[in-house]
Amino acid sequence: MQPLPRSLDPLPGESLPGFLLRLSYRLDIAPLHLAVHCGLGGKMSTTSTFYPRYLLQVDPGLAEIAARSLRLTTSEFHNLTLTHQAPGFPPVQADYLGKSRSISSVVHEGWVFTRFSRYCPECLVEREGRTVGGSWQGRWRLPFVFTCPLHHRFLEWCCPTCGNPAFSAGISEAGRWRPARLIPSPLAVLHPAQCRSQSTENGHVGPRTAPTCGNRLDVRHGPGTVPSTEVTELQDRLSRLAMASATAPAMSLGEPTTASAFFNDLRTTMLLMCATWPVAAELEPNRLQRDADAVHIEGQLRSSSVRMRNGRFLLPARAQGAPSPDPIAAAALMGLASNILGAPEAADHLGSLLAHCTKPWPGQAKLFELEPHCSDGFRKAIRGRLDGLRSGPNGRVIFPQPPTHRDRLEARRIPQRIPDAWFSLLEGIGVAPNALRRDAAIRLVEMAGGFTRRAAALYLGFHDGTELSAATLLRKWQHNGDNAQKYSRALTRLADKITADPHGVDYQLRREQLRTWVIPPDEWTAITEKVTQRQSPRIRPLTRWSPARHLAASAVVWAWATQGYYWLAPMRHHQRHRLPAPQMSAAGREAGRIIQSGGQGSVYRLLNETLWDFCTNLTARIDAGLSATGAPWSSPPEDNRTS
Repeated sequence: MQPLPRSLDPLPGESLPGFLLRLSYRLDIAPLHLAVHCGLGGKMSTTSTFYPRYLLQVDPGLAEIAARSLRLTTSEFHNLTLTHQAPGFPPVQADYLGKSRSISSVVHEGWVFTRFSRYCPECLVEREGRTVGGSWQGRWRLPFVFTCPLHHRFLEWCCPTCGNPAFSAGISEAGRWRPARLIPSPLAVLHPAQCRSQSTENGHVGPRTAPTCGNRLDVRHGPGTVPSTEVTELQDRLSRLAMASATAPAMSLGEPTTASAFFNDLRTTMLLMCATWPVAAELEPNRLQRDADAVHIEGQLRSSSVRMRNGRFLLPARAQGAPSPDPIAAAALMGLASNILGAPEAADHLGSLLAHCTKPWPGQAKLFELEPHCSDGFRKAIRGRLDGLRSGPNGRVIFPQPPTHRDRLEARRIPQRIPDAWFSLLEGIGVAPNALRRDAAIRLVEMAGGFTRRAAALYLGFHDGTELSAATLLRKWQHNGDNAQKYSRALTRLADKITADPHGVDYQLRREQLRTWVIPPDEWTAITEKVTQRQSPRIRPLTRWSPARHLAASAVVWAWATQGYYWLAPMRHHQRHRLPAPQMSAAGREAGRIIQSGGQGSVYRLLNETLWDFCTNLTARIDAGLSATGAPWSSPPEDNRTS
């Protein structure tokens, strides 16, 4: 290969795709043609893809050829790959868990972001002294890099214009990721900071003929979210381990180990957390970002339950327990896993997670695969429980709920989330409250008669994963002393209270009316106008009324109207093919912020109040026997919300 007539110096921490983008833009040639010239494209000159494995590492012989062509030293070229940037992080290595992996395995496992990249808009801005733009950092492809330490903000992960994940080929019209590529749209000559995702406008364009978005990602759209000190310290600690060697010293469960073993401990813990959620959340009930965890894990459980047919998985669940692409959700989940490993009672926490595992469950094979490569302290803590899991029974519910209130209690009057006024009859019996709310709702429907436990859960809108996690969380507690009897008596008192109320709400009617509902466009326009009128002139033009916020508002109204959980709102399931994955994730965060609202004048508080008025009018229409889509609404007097 002949050396190029001119080249660029690599920037600190730059990835190989980022360097190729800068150089191709400087030379005004397509990235694919540049890759072919330096030997990275092979015989790919007639196609629009080339190997994403070069993101991780390049064979020494090919690296020498490519470096010579790019006018780099071999060391400079290798430093552009993740294997050299994060040698202590096992998932970037070709040999992992005792075997050699294909790039497709790396892609599907999700522990290295090969399909997309997080990014900091301010780092992509052109700086004085640089020939071409900012750099796409290699560390942005690592799941534990959530923030930009230079600009003290959370990273972004999707394009604000097209909604596709950044540095990706985009999401297809079927709602699936397009194939992983070293550089998306590699035949397009674009500025390095331009979005290269392929648009799927109206769902009529195919993945190879779709135009590129072209939006500049180095433009700030409002201030970035500022990370907490805990998130920053977590990222610093994990980054130091990843940038050290695989044998660098680390601590896990209070015992010395290596960086490589610690990351395997962390991954295994996250796998257990996702398998038994919300058990892990109950270990730290006051932790921040809990809603972000719930949305991410509930989404994994939902897709897992869809895969299950007659006790067999139709598709492998290789990504079970993988970090969320959303940096805020990933920081929350990984922070909880790190806290579990660092807690004095870490062994007890791990034992609790394993005690609530049942089989078959997605990711169990990966658990057995990871265990031999974990730290000695971690393996010692889980050994007994793991042996029991290999041979244990697959019981789902220890105490079947008899239909004690058949013909007296109407299942239609049971909501998905037990109201606070009802829950007061269950408090004080000594079990995790969130799991108790879910389990009690399912058991009340069983008490009404005519339902199996699974049928009762589906009737309320739960999926298999939620029903199973609630059952397993209470299983051990019910074995102790007279807990089962205390729980049964409390449920009986609650069922009697519901039966005695002559003005009970027909929650099933509301669920049926709102099953495929979203806020109609004209009513959504009226809501946004009411919020806009109450905003200050300075804030008004900065507020974006995106499709994700529309979906989030619909989920919040559904949750209030049906007394349910917003992340289980059915419109989130029905709309998943109409919105790209990043916007679906954003909708989950938006819904949580709307419910929690914010300070005086915050758009979330104003939207919360306006939506509550809308919901009051909506439920009045439904309860009166009218359609959920009726006449335009007017704001009723303010009321006190209970959820």
